[in-house]
Amino acid sequence: SASPLRPDASAVDLPAVAAWYHDRDLQPSLSLPDRLLRPPAGWSLSAEALVLTLPIPSPTGPDTDTERTAVPDDRWQAHHPRYRDRPDLLTAVRDGVVTFLRRGDAAVARAAVTAAPTGRRWVGITAMATRPDERRRGHAAAVCAEAMRWGAEQGATHAYVQVEVDNDE
Repeated sequence: SASPLRPDASAVDLPAVAAWYHDRDLQPSLSLPDRLLRPPAGWSLSAEALVLTLPIPSPTGPDTDTERTAVPDDRWQAHHPRYRDRPDLLTAVRDGVVTFLRRGDAAVARAAVTAAPTGRRWVGITAMATRPDERRRGHAAAVCAEAMRWGAEQGATHAYVQVEVDNDE
């Protein structure tokens, strides 16, 4: 989904976002931080998400059990089949870099490093998924730690992870 993060974001920007999705034969999808931009009347809303942030802690050694790739491989996409035919949606990042992390077949995530208008560099961890039979074993924590380590290598000083509110697992 597109995220209007600039302080001056407004509904004026929506046609450009809609055009991007239209060019890819997709339904527009926005992540709307309610403090920046409220959804227009009549829009349908889907999952509510929490965004958790923190300064990146001092890096530790690499997690040799977590692999990183420039594009999502088949094992990564098994966690997110809706993107199987649209890897361009996952690799799209504006003025930044992206990687895909996979810890065996247990857990996956997407990480992207971008700069905020203030210049602060963030690593955003999204598309985090853990197989139900592998939950509560530290896989997601290890993937997030590796994403932050990679982000720090790319110059990020802070991290955020987006989590759906109804994710009770």
